[in-house]
Amino acid sequence: YEVAPRFADRKMNSTTSWGFNDPIRYRNISLTAHVVIALTTIRDLPGELGPRVAVSRSRAISWLDRNLNLLEKNGDPYEVAIVAYAMMLAKSTSAEAAFGLLQQKAREDGGYKYWGREPVPLPAQRLENQRPFLLPRLPNAFDAANVETTAYALLTYVGRQELFVEPIVKWLNTQRLTDGGWASTQDTIIATQALIEYTVRHRIREVTSLTLHVEATSNPQLQRTMYITENNLATPQFMDIPNAWGTVKIQARGAGYAIAQLSLQYNVDVNRFVTPPAVRAFSVVPRLSFSGRNNSHINYDICSSWTNQRESNQSGMAVLDVAVPTGYYMQQQVLDE
Repeated sequence: YEVAPRFADRKMNSTTSWGFNDPIRYRNISLTAHVVIALTTIRDLPGELGPRVAVSRSRAISWLDRNLNLLEKNGDPYEVAIVAYAMMLAKSTSAEAAFGLLQQKAREDGGYKYWGREPVPLPAQRLENQRPFLLPRLPNAFDAANVETTAYALLTYVGRQELFVEPIVKWLNTQRLTDGGWASTQDTIIATQALIEYTVRHRIREVTSLTLHVEATSNPQLQRTMYITENNLATPQFMDIPNAWGTVKIQARGAGYAIAQLSLQYNVDVNRFVTPPAVRAFSVVPRLSFSGRNNSHINYDICSSWTNQRESNQSGMAVLDVAVPTGYYMQQQVLDE
């Protein structure tokens, strides 16, 4: 198994309740599963490295087999999903038992299927003239963890050639952001991998031939017809709608899958109109001091800390963006120091 006091992915915290009497404090079942996935997918290693990797993989799989009962008692959905995928990928003898635990952790609601620590609200809709209109997707707690967990579950279902995986695919696509990604970097990578595997296994590219007609009530003359085939399936197509108001209507004909998203951006100067995060994750305390002639020098002293202890004990990679006010510049000497 893998031993680590700090983890590259903050979702890989110390797994389950090992207790204070556990002789090895930092052993971690989800991190071990991640290593098994890596060792199983690499190929053609030179020299003695191949046999050594095979031995390490075999020992890690055996350790996961022996400790699978820990997930049944205390494992959260993320740990269950990544272990189930690792065991399926490595063809472990306990893969079927791990898949059973994965099914127990699934949540189903309104034709969607996903895995998460707590229930996620369904995509909001509003009925107008007996027609459903999707409302903007708002952030939810554990967004990144829920997406990555569900993506690992989808990889497991697709790898096992399970039926009825469409509800999982539908839920993942409802969690997309307008830039084509999801909540964070890691969950975007795994979700993209899972959807690609689903597309390849179900041979969607070979049957895709769609015609989409788009029109907006704000400008009846502005209409566009888009064609989606296997030749441009991975190429995004955009349509700008100036002076946007009202509704956007999309009519689709043909066979296959396509994702339509609407992105609307506007500036606000009142706090109550700003969409707040689902959970406050950081505390940022800035202190400014002025010095020099006419107080022309500004010194920043900024303290930031991770506060979302309910999700994890520490954050992942974090970036603090500090803007320089108009009329000021950074002194090169200070940057060099």
